Amino acid sequence: MTSTVAAFVGAVSTCLTGPVNAIISANDDRARQYTAGVIAGTLAVLCGLVAPAVTRLMLAAPPAFIAALAGLAMLRVLQGAFVVAFQGRFTLGALVTFLVTVAGIPVLNIGAPFWALVAGMVVSLLLERADWRAENAVT
Repeated sequence: MTSTVAAFVGAVSTCLTGPVNAIISANDDRARQYTAGVIAGTLAVLCGLVAPAVTRLMLAAPPAFIAALAGLAMLRVLQGAFVVAFQGRFTLGALVTFLVTVAGIPVLNIGAPFWALVAGMVVSLLLERADWRAENAVT
């Protein structure tokens, strides 16, 4: 209920209860759990007090800086996705699909994701014939 009311004024509710509870209860010593709870609560209040200033700083930052910061934050996620996407068959087609999607150029008023799938499939059909033969042998 409170989240709905907060949404009307532009606030985003967060629920830290589950993760914080898991971290605090990881230790069996009750005294340390109490101390960890007080510290976690204090840090949450401090973050809430500092949030408006940090928000003003981020809004004053140039869009290129924010985009670079977001890109840096996504590096590990992209690395994991690339490791999974490019470990088996059809790796070249997957790479072409990714690159065409990132380019974001629509053709004939059809978005880049569609053309990325088409380009990836064509590249795979032309250049990864061994992968297609292996795929057909499995099925």
